[in-house]
Amino acid sequence: NFPTGAPGSEPGTSILSQVYGYPNPSRSDFTQIHYRLEGPARAVRLRILDPAGNTVAEVPTRPIDLVGSAEHTVTWNHASLASGVYLCRVEVESDRGTEVAFTKLAVIR
Repeated sequence: NFPTGAPGSEPGTSILSQVYGYPNPSRSDFTQIHYRLEGPARAVRLRILDPAGNTVAEVPTRPIDLVGSAEHTVTWNHASLASGVYLCRVEVESDRGTEVAFTKLAVIR
């Protein structure tokens, strides 16, 4: 995982934490992406990037995925993608600003 936090924010004030995928690596068509929010969010966006930084998928979220002080799980269907390493970019908008976190995800066919 990579550091999170809004630019200029105090250490320890991040709303977004604990971003990871399971299973990782994945040998099936699905990976569960987990993240924790320490407060309410206005928007959560998950994008899957290839090694060149191109968006290959956007993972939909639901209104319940914005609730704070909880861990959230969304499902990434990667049945159409080739084996490889991908980055999951999680972006959260809240009253504290915008925070971004990344985690590596591997797909094995």
